[in-house]
Amino acid sequence: MRSKTGRLAVGIVASALLLSGCYGPFQLTRKLYTWNGQVGDKWENEIVFLILAVTPVYSLAVAGDAIVFNTIEFWTGKNPMAHAAPQTATQRVARGDTEAIVTHTASASLRQVTIQPLHHGQPTGALVIKEVGGMTVAMDASGQVRYRVQTLADGRMIVTDAEGRQVATGSTQEIQRLIASVPR
Repeated sequence: MRSKTGRLAVGIVASALLLSGCYGPFQLTRKLYTWNGQVGDKWENEIVFLILAVTPVYSLAVAGDAIVFNTIEFWTGKNPMAHAAPQTATQRVARGDTEAIVTHTASASLRQVTIQPLHHGQPTGALVIKEVGGMTVAMDASGQVRYRVQTLADGRMIVTDAEGRQVATGSTQEIQRLIASVPR
């Protein structure tokens, strides 16, 4: 009886390994890891990571990928956990003598606007605006944060500079009027 059970267990493990095609993109695990990296600052990310690592969340994600999702991809060519390609729309905008290329990028996990000012038709840097950790962040082309905008529960907005100093606060309309009044 014991050898029958042992052979059955070995057969199940061998079948799972042979049928799984387990070397694959591990999309579920990547999604979990990406989500974990967007929870908050580095300390919050680490705390959440440790909780997910101690509880079997990461282990279950890896097992789900190895046994289920990578197997589906192996046999069908499509992974049900794969990200859809981001949708991108680009337009050239002109206001007086100022021109820019504005690119909107959107997917399930990303909403981003990139503004590239033009000088004589050539890009002269960029400003990237996207949602990071519950805030809207404006960064230059090198990834340096220039401004952060946090929307409070009452609808007011707080704008801070790269050093965290508050530069504006008010309703959405007040902030928009402030931005519109900045000389170009």
